[in-house]
Amino acid sequence: MVVASSNNGAVENITRELPNAAKLAERFRDGADNLKPLATQLLNRPIASDDGDVEDEQQPIEAWGLISAVLGNKKNRNAFVNTFREIDEPDPKRPGRRKRVDAHYNVFGLLAELSGRTDWNRARTEFEEALAEVKRLKNEIASVEELKAQVERLRRASTTAAEDVVRLEGRLSQVPLERSMLDAGVRLAENAAANAATEATDLWVARPGCFARLFNTSPFRQWQAAWLAAAAARKSRQTISGLGSKDS
Repeated sequence: MVVASSNNGAVENITRELPNAAKLAERFRDGADNLKPLATQLLNRPIASDDGDVEDEQQPIEAWGLISAVLGNKKNRNAFVNTFREIDEPDPKRPGRRKRVDAHYNVFGLLAELSGRTDWNRARTEFEEALAEVKRLKNEIASVEELKAQVERLRRASTTAAEDVVRLEGRLSQVPLERSMLDAGVRLAENAAANAATEATDLWVARPGCFARLFNTSPFRQWQAAWLAAAAARKSRQTISGLGSKDS
């Protein structure tokens, strides 16, 4: 990330404060160590201003990690690059003196070491093959997840079907009893219909004479009421009997 502004001093202050361990909450300082020696070396190197002046040396500052660095002009950029190559360390042979040694994180040295052993075209091919394999595996995972979803849907459908079978089997077990009760009802209705037919015949034979019917006498009205009731009962029982015959 590049931080740019018309106020170079403000940008420089922010860039120098971000890696400063003193600006980090105390509870995080012990676990914060991201290229700490290199960040400390960068934080304590002299900074050149845009007019060519170099800032006065200050008290050494401890960094917690390499999160930012002051760049801008050529001197600062060169100093930044050189710090990746060499750093200052205490000289054990000369107490109080320091010496320049290869940086522990010499990125340029690592790149130079790997440049003779790394084939870019081969590395790119291997990366593309690895990427294709990752895509294939992701597609397989997606297929497996879809199959799992289908299995779950089928399992739920199977459970529902099994419950329907149990319910229908229970209903089917009641059919013989219901059929027996219906058959008994049909036989009763048939017997009743036969009795009603007999009663109707008897009533027809016993119907009043012509004058009783002509003058609508009381005996005729009684007979007529009995005849109509018997006819209605016979019709109803014949209908029930007919329904029983269709069920058979």
